[in-house]
Amino acid sequence: MVGTHDAALEFLKRAALSNQTFEGRDMALKHAQKLMTLYTKQLKALNKHRGKGQQKVTVEHLNVQAGGQSIVGNVETDQRGYCQSDGKPAIERSPEVPPSEDTPRTSSSGKKGSR
Repeated sequence: MVGTHDAALEFLKRAALSNQTFEGRDMALKHAQKLMTLYTKQLKALNKHRGKGQQKVTVEHLNVQAGGQSIVGNVETDQRGYCQSDGKPAIERSPEVPPSEDTPRTSSSGKKGSR
């Protein structure tokens, strides 16, 4: 890969010479393009070999205890591992719901069925 990169740069230098003919410049640029394409293919093969391909994680069971929070969906992070934000909060906050009362409601008039 180092050799491919160096050769591509050498052809780009040759194409940039001021006393170069049109045909010479065209030939050097074509060779540089082929070498840069080869370098890109080599880089993709190296990344695939190193295991930097797309990963897929499937979560089958999720237990969230009382007071816990979970996120369902795609979470994208930057190179440092921080979540990217689009200005919206990651988790929508809702007002606390008071616990339900266990005592039955009674009407003030004392009559059954009238409320």
